Amino acid sequence: MVTKNTEILNKDVFYSDPTTYTLPNDGVTTVGPLPQNQKDKQWAVARYELEHFVCQGSYYDGLSRILESYLTHLDQQSQPAVWVSGFFGSGKSHLVRVLEFLWSDLKFEDGATARTLCSLPTDITASLKELSTEARRSGGIWSAAGKISDGDSDNPRLAVLQVILRSAGISDNLEIARVHLWLAREGILDEMREKLEQKGKIQDIDLPFVSEHFSQALLELKPKFAESPTQAMEFLNRQFITNYQLTDDELTNLMKEVFLLKSRTPGELPLVLLVLDEVQQYLTIGEGSRQLLAFQGIIEACCKKFEGKLLVVATGQEALQANSLLQKLQGRFSLRVQLDVKDVDAVLHETVLQKKESKKKDLEVLLDRVNGEISRHISGTKLAHTMEDDETLVLDYPLLPTRKRFWDRILHTVDTGGMSTQLRTQLRLTYEGSRSTAMYPLGNVIPADLIFSQLNAYLTQNGFLAAEINEMISKENDGTAD
Repeated sequence: MVTKNTEILNKDVFYSDPTTYTLPNDGVTTVGPLPQNQKDKQWAVARYELEHFVCQGSYYDGLSRILESYLTHLDQQSQPAVWVSGFFGSGKSHLVRVLEFLWSDLKFEDGATARTLCSLPTDITASLKELSTEARRSGGIWSAAGKISDGDSDNPRLAVLQVILRSAGISDNLEIARVHLWLAREGILDEMREKLEQKGKIQDIDLPFVSEHFSQALLELKPKFAESPTQAMEFLNRQFITNYQLTDDELTNLMKEVFLLKSRTPGELPLVLLVLDEVQQYLTIGEGSRQLLAFQGIIEACCKKFEGKLLVVATGQEALQANSLLQKLQGRFSLRVQLDVKDVDAVLHETVLQKKESKKKDLEVLLDRVNGEISRHISGTKLAHTMEDDETLVLDYPLLPTRKRFWDRILHTVDTGGMSTQLRTQLRLTYEGSRSTAMYPLGNVIPADLIFSQLNAYLTQNGFLAAEINEMISKENDGTAD
């Protein structure tokens, strides 16, 4: 606590009152297709992420370079792939998810679109407008995104194809997907869905080899295909149930079929964005080298076989040159975006910690008055107050810079896997801290021990904190101010 101004409450200085809003995604971004039903919570999360996207620093640089590179190489023989790297929780998934939404200008029920919801610099807006112009000259625009590890395949070709199939609303079972794509080539995929829905058997769209309802609907649409539903099932089994291994050529042929299915102009490829999240985790678990070799071939084929209309963006924790295994991918990903630790602060300052301009002067006066007390916090340590902290005191309030570093040190120490560090956890911790102090007079700052109440369950469950010590610490909170 610092000297208080009893006329102003903490919540009064925030641009968004922390007592009246929530973090719908809890600081965590999940890359993948949205459900068709816009009432689903995931749509509210998508809207929040767009409205609160901070297009500054590495996020701005990344978006700008990705769009500029794509437009420059459009319709050329090769389209450079992009590698987005940064520490766990740095916002890689957030960046590529926003890119995907902006790419196809995601539309919401109320008529709002991704590009109208997102605050973007003029050059980014201009690039997106040019992208839309190019899309009208082609087969439109489409995107596919997901974690390459979401399926159960250790075959990189199948894992990449499954990301595309799921985004297209097609079964990610290869054999079933081939039936769906055949129906699409025959021009009856949508009619098949309608007939099965009328029969109350829409789920049978994914049971082509065993469902008599599927076979009957097929014969109604293609009477000459077989003499009976049983014979139709036998034909489908012989034609599409195979055990062959996908080659790069077979993969790209299937990808092209999906892309043409999503085209607005028959026979014309749309402009396609393919986002593959958490690629490094996938490639470095299991058979590593074998998977990496296959993945190299996939990216090379994707860059060269789609008339420059397919852009592949992959993410990983490390820069390619910093990992001995990933170094082999450097020739495949010629455009690289590295997120910086400074971007975490920028996001915090522009979201949960954003202040009203009219209240900044009151904060400055108060913080100047107690600067001596603040500067003595944990003095003599590597986390102590610095002169540079004075420049961000107002931006960080009610979180003191020393406490932010203290939290960061704890997170890195107890979470060696990085799954809860940096942006995602800092965002949630700062939000909870701002909300807990919102109704107190100006001058009440977030206590350093907030991190204990937020993390003690995680610490005990993962063996970082013994249960008896956790209990001993918890008993210190006896309900009194002390």
